[in-house]
Amino acid sequence: MDNQSSINKFLDFLGDAALIVDENSHIMFSNHACCALLGYSKNEFQTMQLQDLIKHPDIETHRHKVEHFIQNQSSPKVMSERALISCYKKNGLPIQLRISISYLEYAEKPCAIAIIHDFSSIQDTINDLENKLNREPLTGLLNQRYLDKIKNNYAQLFKAKSLGIAFLDLDRFKPINDQYGHDVGDILLKKIAQRLTRLFPSNDYVFRVGGDEFLIIFDLTHSFDPVRELENTANRIYQTLTQPIYIALLSHHVDVGVSIGLGLYPLDQHLLPALISKTDEAMYYAKQNQLHFSFVHELQKLKLSVEI
Repeated sequence: MDNQSSINKFLDFLGDAALIVDENSHIMFSNHACCALLGYSKNEFQTMQLQDLIKHPDIETHRHKVEHFIQNQSSPKVMSERALISCYKKNGLPIQLRISISYLEYAEKPCAIAIIHDFSSIQDTINDLENKLNREPLTGLLNQRYLDKIKNNYAQLFKAKSLGIAFLDLDRFKPINDQYGHDVGDILLKKIAQRLTRLFPSNDYVFRVGGDEFLIIFDLTHSFDPVRELENTANRIYQTLTQPIYIALLSHHVDVGVSIGLGLYPLDQHLLPALISKTDEAMYYAKQNQLHFSFVHELQKLKLSVEI
């Protein structure tokens, strides 16, 4: 058996996808795993070049890199040292690949062999794990961990945006929890979370930040009157959360109230962490004074008048 046949047979036994290309980026060989991954037959691959797979605006740069690598018989480049490459399967679907590359003589020609891993499924798993880390398990809402990440990166995340901040605390939750037990309390929190999720689009941020405390960060960039829109949002929150909630475990409805602190970023405060603290203060002011909601700017005016 000649060297080429031995290589072909060995690579076809591999579980990992493998491609061999020459210095002109012509595909010389593809193993069974590569065909299964990208959807092309072996015969189809042998009529193709790398640019048929990558279809990237920088393909010429990539082609020259392959040529240089082969001509110079460069040292192997392992996956951990290389960026992801965006490719396309035969059916047109994109796929993210991580590739290692080594020099190889094949069919009496200088070539390179690429071992290919599908990183899309790995990335999906990473994203799923990251999502679970960023959500608290009872309600599925975003958690304090993710809020801390936003606080550290808000300048980039919300650049040139106008945001509404609503800090919520449920009223009468503790008596219900004490009277009926934690199971009922947990059901009540889940139903509150469901109502908030329905109320805000997926591009807004809804957090559970304490036992019965919630924080919402929502986009007001395109609002003609952000202050009025903030007030309208507060009314919608209040009306939605104070509707009686049916608890099947009790076979009857329960009622909770809600106190809301409201702030505008960057109008009320250009530092988002500081504004969130101020909306917390505004929420407690609303609770202490039996108000549905209280604005940060009104509370600031009140403090100023007291100081004067």
